[in-house]
Amino acid sequence: MKAIRKILLTTILLLASTLVYAQVLQEVVYLKNGSVIRGTIIEQIPNTSLKIQTSDNSVIYCQMTEVLKITKEPITNPKHKLSQNKNG
Repeated sequence: MKAIRKILLTTILLLASTLVYAQVLQEVVYLKNGSVIRGTIIEQIPNTSLKIQTSDNSVIYCQMTEVLKITKEPITNPKHKLSQNKNG
């Protein structure tokens, strides 16, 4: 019985520590004009367009011809998990 408790406790602690250190990722869209949009891609039409929802629930529409690259990056500010930084 003690061995089972010890294994169960160890398993729970390992799972808890994994969850604490897990990185939460957000989608980041870099536009050719230098703008950066952080949020969740809610619609993607291949070779045509993207719709990105930001943390304030705004929806931004982009033509794929405007997009330089799309990445997933760790959230840098935990208070604002998804944010938009648009220059210009």
